[in-house]
Amino acid sequence: MANNKEKKTVRKVCFQTSTDSSVEEEAMKTFLVFESGDSGDLSFNEFQQAVDEMGMDLEAKKVQNLFRQVDTDGNGKVDFEEFLKLMKHKQKKTATKESEDPNMQIFQMFDKDGSGSLSSQEWLEVMNLMGLKTTKEEAAQLFSSVDKNGDGRIGLQEFISYIGN
Repeated sequence: MANNKEKKTVRKVCFQTSTDSSVEEEAMKTFLVFESGDSGDLSFNEFQQAVDEMGMDLEAKKVQNLFRQVDTDGNGKVDFEEFLKLMKHKQKKTATKESEDPNMQIFQMFDKDGSGSLSSQEWLEVMNLMGLKTTKEEAAQLFSSVDKNGDGRIGLQEFISYIGN
């Protein structure tokens, strides 16, 4: 028997976690969709596809610059931890924009259960806070007219359309 021992390359991957697991889950899903060959990282082309999928409509030159910024170790590839930092930054930027929007702030104040939409009960509270003395029937009728998609809830865009009138 020959005493040939093959050297195996062992890759240790450490993930920096955050308190927002939804960002990590979304980053992992996106990363795994575009990462090919179990390499554990994204080539430039894979990164470019991922960026497009994330809705970041960037010109080729800007994608190249972003790739260089995200590739913090300079190895010409983006590993998951580097990609996760990009996703966290993107999420933080989006959250900041939303928190600066006064319509969003008002909407969130009325959205007591944090569901991202207003129930008929929350809508009734909106009516009362606005000083509109309505019966439950009138509030329900107005609710139906504001609920444009008919899903039984008033979303942010429906709310903004209503208060903009």
